[in-house]
Parts: sequence; structure tokens; C-alpha cells
Amino acid sequence: MDKELDKLDDPKPSHITNTIRGITSDLLHITINGPLLDPYVCASLVQEVERLERLPPADDDQSKKLAEILVGSYPKREVNDPVIYARAVTSIFSEFPVEVAKEAINRITRTLKFLPTRADVFEACSNTLAQSKIAASVGRVHLTEHARRQAIETQEAERKADAENPEPEGQVAGEKDGKD
Repeated sequence: MDKELDKLDDPKPSHITNTIRGITSDLLHITINGPLLDPYVCASLVQEVERLERLPPADDDQSKKLAEILVGSYPKREVNDPVIYARAVTSIFSEFPVEVAKEAINRITRTLKFLPTRADVFEACSNTLAQSKIAASVGRVHLTEHARRQAIETQEAERKADAENPEPEGQVAGEKDGKD
């Protein structure tokens, strides 16, 4: 079994969890001079989600291992047909990158008391992916706002400098007065 599959058992939150935790769509709405996320955080959000979007879906082995982890997380695992249940859940995991599926399992096992349905698994994976995309959107919006505010600051500083150092009357800006 490769090392990536061994890492799936790791209980630590995945990188995506740490990156997007606490980022919600209400951060998309920025007030004129309201607080912004740090530009470094914004750039990190965008980069992480772009990286996540480039990841391939889980392969068959990874999907099976994810299904084993999910099923093994519940003490009483009564299903009508374990083979069909495993195939159904595995098919969902194969639609998403491993990091998304891993975070979905983390969410499912913390919130559902009973073995999840295929729909529960799909919803958790979809919501995890959607939350990461919202985080990237927040990062982009905040970076754009940082740039807009920086441009305004620069313009105001230039106006202030011009007001403090006015050109003598009759002299065109950039001309010297001829005295050396």
C-alpha cells in the first residue's frame, strides 16, 4: 500500500481544513472601509483552492480505503448489503480529490451518529468542495479590495504632496526656474 493511502488514516485535519476553516460567504460582502483578511491569507486561500481543483479524483484504491475508514468509524455497522454499500460510497469518493473526501469523512464522523447514506457522503463531499471555492472567492474579492484601497492611498498621498509643494505661478510643472 502506498504512503499516501497510509496518510488517509491520519486523524489530523487535512491541509484544506486548516486553510478554509472559518471562511464563509458573508466575507464576500465588504463594506467601504471594513476589515479585510490579510493579503497573505487571501493569496494562500486562492492558491490552495486552485491546487485542490487541479487534483485528480481519488483512484479506486484510495476510494476503497476512504470507504473503509468511514465504515470503520462507526461502532455498529449494520447495512443490508455491505458490498453494495461499499461500492456506493466508493463511487462517491471517486468523484472528488482525496483531500476533499478525507475532510468529508471528518465532518460526517463528527456530525452523524449512524452510518451515512450515499447521499450523506455526496453532500459532505460537495459541501467541502463548495466551501473551498467560497474561500477562494473571498480571497479574490479581498485581494481586489486591498488593491483598490492601495490605489486610493497612493492617489491621496500624491494629492497631499502636490498640495504641500505647489508649483510657483506661471511655471509649468516639471520646468526649472532657470536659477542654478
